[in-house]
Amino acid sequence: FYVGILYIIIILASFILISSIFYNNKLKYFVAIISVILSVVSYGLVNPIVIGLSPIYNLPVAVKMTEIQKEKPGKWLIQGFFTRSNFPIILGIPVVNSTHIYPNLKMFYNIDKDREYENEYSSYSQISSYFTEDEKSSFKRTYKDALQINLSYNDIPKLGADYLFAEEETDISKLPDNIKLEKLYDEDGCYIYRIHYSGSALQEYAEAQKIYE
Repeated sequence: FYVGILYIIIILASFILISSIFYNNKLKYFVAIISVILSVVSYGLVNPIVIGLSPIYNLPVAVKMTEIQKEKPGKWLIQGFFTRSNFPIILGIPVVNSTHIYPNLKMFYNIDKDREYENEYSSYSQISSYFTEDEKSSFKRTYKDALQINLSYNDIPKLGADYLFAEEETDISKLPDNIKLEKLYDEDGCYIYRIHYSGSALQEYAEAQKIYE
């Protein structure tokens, strides 16, 4: 709202001052100076310059993620829209479902054993991931360059992920008995969990680690 009013004032003032040139040639230098001042002010307020990545690195969730990764390094699974999955990459944190310039076929085949959805994930993709209560995971290309994974809770260990970052609280009651989540962070709509595996899930996790090496 403020920027809209500012633009209106600038446009009206510029119109009036420039129009006055046609009536009084002596004002041309004054008009030139005012025009420069208006340009500097308008661009300075509307397009502020931000230098460096400190506004990102200093976000509370970024600080926490970096702290967790430094204490005990691991791979991260990101739940939510694909813009979320690329955020940890800026921090130098490995993400299993970030944007894939080339498809990670080893990972996809480990989930999609029958390669039923191979045509969906066989190209460049910005990946969104959401949990589903279905027994099997599925894939859907939502745009030409965007892929959505409907991830079965049973397939979490097949991704080899150590941490879960979600944009909403995960319903732990839907998890199988051999997967536990330990909440590490809960602020501003961001949730971070450490994933603990046991039994067959631990074995699938270990196998996934070997696949992705």
